[in-house]
Order: sequence, then C-alpha cells, then structure tokens
Amino acid sequence: MRPLVSVNISCYNGEKYLEETLQSVFGQTYDNWELIFVDDGSTDSTRQIVHRHIAEGWPIRYHYQENAGLGAARKKAAELSTGKFIAFVDADDLWLPQKLEKQIPLFEDERVGLVHCDTLFFKGHSDVRQLFNRKKPPQGRIFRELLVDYHVSFETVMIRAESLRAMPEGFDPRFYKSPDMDLIVRLAYLYHVAFVDQVLAKWRISEKSMTHTSLAAFPREKELLLEKLQQWVPNFTVDYAREIELLREKIAYQKGIATFMEGKAASARKYLRSIKWRRKKHVLAYLMTFFPSSWASVFEVMYWRFVR
Repeated sequence: MRPLVSVNISCYNGEKYLEETLQSVFGQTYDNWELIFVDDGSTDSTRQIVHRHIAEGWPIRYHYQENAGLGAARKKAAELSTGKFIAFVDADDLWLPQKLEKQIPLFEDERVGLVHCDTLFFKGHSDVRQLFNRKKPPQGRIFRELLVDYHVSFETVMIRAESLRAMPEGFDPRFYKSPDMDLIVRLAYLYHVAFVDQVLAKWRISEKSMTHTSLAAFPREKELLLEKLQQWVPNFTVDYAREIELLREKIAYQKGIATFMEGKAASARKYLRSIKWRRKKHVLAYLMTFFPSSWASVFEVMYWRFVR
C-alpha cells in the first residue's frame, strides 16, 4: 500500500507563481496524494486558478477563510489533512518530481517524525544558493542543533501526521512569519529528524521576503519560541543554557540588520554592540552601520548568506 500524502498549501494572493507551484505538485512521481489548499482571504485570482484544476479532476480540497495570517492558515490545512504524511509547499515555491518518492521510505524508521531534503534558493531565473552544498545537516535527535541554527527550509518538509496530532499544540497562529520554525523545533524535541541528501525543492526569494516588516518579525518570533520552550520543556533554561545564549546572540544580530534596513543606524548599533566582537560577521555588520542606508542591499546579501 502506498500511503496517502496530504500536500498543504496555505496561500494569500499567490496568483503570480501559483500555477508553477501547482504544476510541480501535479508532476510528482509519487501519485497517492491529496492537496489541501487553504486560501487565506485572497483577493486576486487565486480561487479561479485552483477551481480550474479542481474541474480538471485533480484531488484538491479548497478551503477559503478570512485573512488570519500564515500560522492560522497552516493550522487549518493540517486539520483538514487526512493522509498518513503531510508535506508542505508555499504558493511560490517548487518541488522537483521525485520529492515525495524519495522522502517516504525514510519513515520506515518509526522514530522519525520529520524528513527534509536539500533545496535551492532562487530569485527570478537564477539560483542564489544551495542550502546544504558545503555542510550536510545533522540527523536524529537534533533539538539542540535546531535551537541554535535553525536550518530546515519548509518547502522540503514532510512529517508523520500522527506525530503532529500527538503534540499538545500544532501550528501556533501567533507566528506570523515563521510558524514552521516553532513547529519543527518542537517536533525535533520529541522525534528523530531524517534528511534526503538531494536537491528536491526550490525556495523563491521574493520581494516580500526582504521587507522591513518581514525581517523584524524573525527575531521577534525567535523570542516568542524561547518563551514557549521555557514553559514546555522541563528544566529548559538550565539544560539548554548554552543554546539559549547562542540563540540570543543570533536574535541581536538579526535585530541589528533589520533595524539598519529601516534606516535606524544608531538603534542597529545598539543591538550589535553587545555581540560585535564575538564573530567576524558581527564586526562587519557593526561597521556597516556607519555607511549610508543605501548599503542595505549588502545587508540583504549578508542575510541570505549568514542568517537565513
């Protein structure tokens, strides 16, 4: 028996790239899947695009809701999923044809709750970076590693549905930009994580990814994650003191970059001053705050190379 995979797409005004994303799902070599599509209040032609493919006979379940944010949309899609496994792709990202086929066998290990793979970050028609080109990610019980260096790109993820349902909370609607980080870090505390060492997906760097609001949201949500884990993981602040310290260092770095890109150089230096001598990239970021804000484009490169 080939187990059913519930493919989750949560979308808000995704008409620009949606057709390309859907075709990458339709082109999977593994054909036992259902597509759960949550339209989070789109006002463009998203509904028409999806319903055209429903009329063609593709196994799509469409759900419309008033705009509630990414975390709420992901939560709803997971609730509507009936498959043994759940895989995720956003409405501007892509899968390569063997993505599902290559991941499912790794769940034969009952300890595994999540499988991910390598991916390409791309912009327009150009590939910017292969995520794990130089260093392969750890596998197994990697909660500590993910806490310090969250490295899982969500379009690569497949999870065991029962692992999600066994948790006291699934997707948290309070996470506007990174509900995936919150969920996956908590999954990694309970289950093993496995990795397919192949590029099987592509993550699109869009204009929306680099807005000031978006960049500022990531460190705020990391702070929210720390607050949650302090309540959820026994003896968290003692057993994971070193990891917490390193994550707070990263939060300060991200806040510095986001604040500088808002044109607030003095405030950016305030965040970076406490960590500026810890790493070379921190020194470079601190020094760059003395340059004109037009150098923000250089910070964008630093973001994708060192932070994302």
